[in-house]
Amino acid sequence: GDLGVCGGTLEVFLEPVLRSDPFWVIGAGHVGRALISLGRTLSFRFVLVDDRPEVLASLPADLPCRTLNCPPEGLAGHLEIPARGAMLMASRNVELDGEYLEAVLAAEREAGREFTFLGGIASRTKAALLRRRLEAAGSDQDRLERLQLPVGVAVGGETPAEIALSVLAEAQAALRGITPLADEQGRPLGLPFQRRRQR
Repeated sequence: GDLGVCGGTLEVFLEPVLRSDPFWVIGAGHVGRALISLGRTLSFRFVLVDDRPEVLASLPADLPCRTLNCPPEGLAGHLEIPARGAMLMASRNVELDGEYLEAVLAAEREAGREFTFLGGIASRTKAALLRRRLEAAGSDQDRLERLQLPVGVAVGGETPAEIALSVLAEAQAALRGITPLADEQGRPLGLPFQRRRQR
């Protein structure tokens, strides 16, 4: 347009605003809190779910998330399955994780859509227990094979922050449609982390 009688120059600074994806975290324990705290600079909108109102009330005021006090049986009423989104099961025990997972899988079937990333914090034993429970409940075998259970990129971590880092890396890769630590042909690299025994 017309710059007026003085002429001159005009500098324009553009900063891209990336689309943010919903990330549901089931469980307001150490890992859930660490994941949200560590992921605050990534393109996620966090929702933290727990069935214990006193735990949600004790969260730091600056934790960047929406909170939802909800037991497993009430979760489906709050869920909208996004075209792109992530969900992590990190509740306080395997039984609760199983109940929440059943609710999520039922909501996915009803919506006709799936979370791009759906995983859970689990040992191999806990993962096997959860898979058997979901199979017994009649969950679709193809969907169960796409669960990230156990979850996380192998970074050798054991602290809540290190576990959160491994989960965020895998979720980010899934939402971008890539396999983390892959070779040129897209084949996964590396082996799952196994804790070495201290001697």
